[in-house]
Amino acid sequence: MYLNKVNLILSNTSRSASYIKMLKKNKIKINLIILYGFKKSFNYGNLPATNKVKLFHAKRINYKIINYLKSSKENYFFISPNQGEIIQNKQLLNQLKILHFHPGKLPKFKGSTILYYTKLLKKNYYCSCFRLGDKIDTGDIYFQKKFKNIKFNEKNYDEIDNFIRSKTFIAFLKNKKKKVKINTKKINVENYYIIHPLLRKISVNTKFKRSLKNFLLSKYKI
Repeated sequence: MYLNKVNLILSNTSRSASYIKMLKKNKIKINLIILYGFKKSFNYGNLPATNKVKLFHAKRINYKIINYLKSSKENYFFISPNQGEIIQNKQLLNQLKILHFHPGKLPKFKGSTILYYTKLLKKNYYCSCFRLGDKIDTGDIYFQKKFKNIKFNEKNYDEIDNFIRSKTFIAFLKNKKKKVKINTKKINVENYYIIHPLLRKISVNTKFKRSLKNFLLSKYKI
C-alpha cells in the first residue's frame, strides 16, 4: 500500500489534537480533513497545511458524514474517532480503506485500555496501523512500531496513549518501504476490554502491589 495523499477524519478529542500537532511539527501537508464535533468558531489556523477542510456539526459520525465519504473521490482515510465510537456501516468499510492507530500489537492485543494489559503481562509496547473491519480491532495490519521505555500511570494514560499513536502515524507516513499487510481474520485471539480498576492499580502501582500481597499473606496465609 503506497500513499500519495493524506486524508483525515477527526473528532474533537485530545487524540485528534495530538495528530494535528505532530503533523504540523513534521510539516506534512494534508489533502483533505473532515472535522466533526467542532464548533463553528473552530480556528482553522491550528491545522497543518491542507488543500480542503470539510466541517460537520455532529457529535458522532452520522449519515451525512457517511454519505459524504461514500461520494468522495478519495479511497482511504485516517480516522481519529471519539472514544468508544464504532463505525458499523459495512458498505462504507468495504468501499474505503479507513485506517486507525491502535496502541497494542495486533492481532493479539485487541480492545481498549490495552496499555495496562501490556504492562501487566510484561510485554513490549507496540502501536499498529490497521484497516477498520466489521469487528473490533480486526482488519488488515499495514504497519507496526515498537516503543521502549514507556512509563505511564492513571493520570498520564491518555497523554501517553496519544503520544504512541501520533508517533506511529508519522513513522507510517515516512516509512518508504512497502507497507506490510497482515490478514487477521483467520487468527483467533482474545479481546481485552476495559480493564477492571483493581487490575489497573496493580499494573501501574508498585506500592499497591506490595500492599495487596501483604494483605493476602496475612489474611489467607499464602
